[in-house]
Amino acid sequence: MPPDKVKQLPLAVLVELMDRRVGDGLGTEGRPGWVSENLAEIEYVLLLPYTWNRGIMLRCNAVAFLRSAAPGAAAVGRFPIDLTQPEYHALVTVSGRAAGKRSWDVLLYFPMLPLDEPTTQDFAE
Repeated sequence: MPPDKVKQLPLAVLVELMDRRVGDGLGTEGRPGWVSENLAEIEYVLLLPYTWNRGIMLRCNAVAFLRSAAPGAAAVGRFPIDLTQPEYHALVTVSGRAAGKRSWDVLLYFPMLPLDEPTTQDFAE
């Protein structure tokens, strides 16, 4: 059973984790292209674990909340990323019912971001 704590994921750590996953090939690397394009607008990121990937990596939903969004645009970006247990446990646990509820509501109402273009091309080949 995966852990059930919502974690706060600083932007610098998110970028580092995505780079690490791209380099080590051990798991899902998130959406580096989308994060890079929206870095200035990302206010904060929460991490919600949901399953084990190959028994060694913890698959999580990263939910990036944007400072502002154009009318009709999504106010969040949601994507999967894999972490090791030590990477996950090193993050700060979010406390408070409101923050946790908001995170889980996002999972119900906002779809995953599409794959970044290079990843999509890899699947097409």
